[in-house]
Amino acid sequence: MPSGRLCLPEGVTGAIITGGMLATLLLTALAQEPRGPDEIAKELASKDPVRRAQAAMDLASLGASEHAGKIAALLEDSKPSVRAAAARALGRLGAKEFADRIAKLLKDREPDPRYMAAEALGALGAKAHTEAVAELLRDRDASVVGGAILALGELGAKEHARTLAGFLSKKPAKGAPDLRPAAARALGRLGAADQAKEIARLLREPEAPVRRAAMDALVELKAADQAAEIARLLKDPDRDVRTRAIRALGQLGAKDRVEEIARLLGEKEPEVLSEAAWTLARLEAASHAAKIAALLENKNAVVRGAAIEALGRLDARDHADKIRARLKDEAPYVTWNDAASKWEDRTVGETAAKVLEAWGER
Repeated sequence: MPSGRLCLPEGVTGAIITGGMLATLLLTALAQEPRGPDEIAKELASKDPVRRAQAAMDLASLGASEHAGKIAALLEDSKPSVRAAAARALGRLGAKEFADRIAKLLKDREPDPRYMAAEALGALGAKAHTEAVAELLRDRDASVVGGAILALGELGAKEHARTLAGFLSKKPAKGAPDLRPAAARALGRLGAADQAKEIARLLREPEAPVRRAAMDALVELKAADQAAEIARLLKDPDRDVRTRAIRALGQLGAKDRVEEIARLLGEKEPEVLSEAAWTLARLEAASHAAKIAALLENKNAVVRGAAIEALGRLDARDHADKIRARLKDEAPYVTWNDAASKWEDRTVGETAAKVLEAWGER
């Protein structure tokens, strides 16, 4: 897991709540004071559809499963944006008891509820509805098709792998969502190793989201034989593609690519630097500890924090004094806690302290 920054999953472009609904919900959330689940649940009965949808999403984010029944009532709401939000919320709450009711939205007259229903059923692992989700592969709305592709991956629908593979070569019409990233990711989830070479061809496509999705899938397929193709992307003009390539090589254990990754420690982009430091540690590249230690003076806190953690993982105790010099560094730093499987907010100084304590050097 990369350190120092949150990575959000990529879906299908355009396959989200439309009409500015998502932006409205986010702005509404930012403007509100923190409230408890019971108070938020009252908004489910609001006359304002934005408030109803927002309440459903807020309750899901809080894990307020005790209100799942009230959210489920919104699956029959008159507004498609509310029906869609209710489906997504129930999926995130793991409310499997409502899978049958969510499945009815697969035939909704509006695309957003159909998309969100497929997403929710995938999240719930509702395999009884696999074939109903698969029917959406022929939906008139390309975004809904993308949602169905991703859901089939989550549902483990290996019987549909060949059909999903057909989307790998389908470039989008002008203005339409690109379904290739969804297809690649779904095939990765399905463990379709026989499609690795076809997925690898996407690494040479001009669209950055397609290249990133291909790497995600190849990592999931443990396709170490494609490391050379991925390594080409270390020189990609897109920063996020370079960052993802570094991480992918680390996840695939490509120790023969250490020198190429180490060259990226001379970059200026914080995302690239932090990912390179972390991956070199993951690949046990102790010979590059000094270069990583030089990042302790970087102006970016994420880079400094990642360098500290990388040195800790490399057990580079000869750099303990340089790490100790960062104990008073109060800059915020977000890191992944492997033991707890969650993100943690720390300061760079606290990160330094943890490494020194582990070494008995405090």
